Amino acid sequence: GGCAILDYKSSEPRAPRWKGEEVRDPQLLAYLLAEAGRNVQALANVSLAGGRARFNGMASRPPLLPDGRGLPDMDPNKVPGEQIDAAWHLELERWLQSLSRVAAEYIAGHAPVQPAADVCRYCHLTILCRRVELQSTDLESPDDEDPND
Repeated sequence: GGCAILDYKSSEPRAPRWKGEEVRDPQLLAYLLAEAGRNVQALANVSLAGGRARFNGMASRPPLLPDGRGLPDMDPNKVPGEQIDAAWHLELERWLQSLSRVAAEYIAGHAPVQPAADVCRYCHLTILCRRVELQSTDLESPDDEDPND
């Protein structure tokens, strides 16, 4: 037994991006942190666009979520359950460590503009976005600066 953390979205489905050290979609991981101590076996965004539910996420084992996938190289038909459970718990811990690192960086004032084309394309908050600030900074080069400033 266990539980799944699901985040319903009205947009098209997109897999959470938590690879390696980079966490681009921290929402599900924040929910995971809030559920500390519970036996979480799956995390997924559930898209309700197009009149059907589509699941995009990760589960300890592939059959737990429709369209879900399990951990790489952890086929339940080939790998003992205890090994899959251990690998799943290590992955959860790695994700939470990455989330903690992102939070610590943010608290320390490090919050760089990191626009993502797939997200910006659907965003309705462009007036509040700092990506324009980033683009103008990229256009300026050190050669353009006045040495007398």
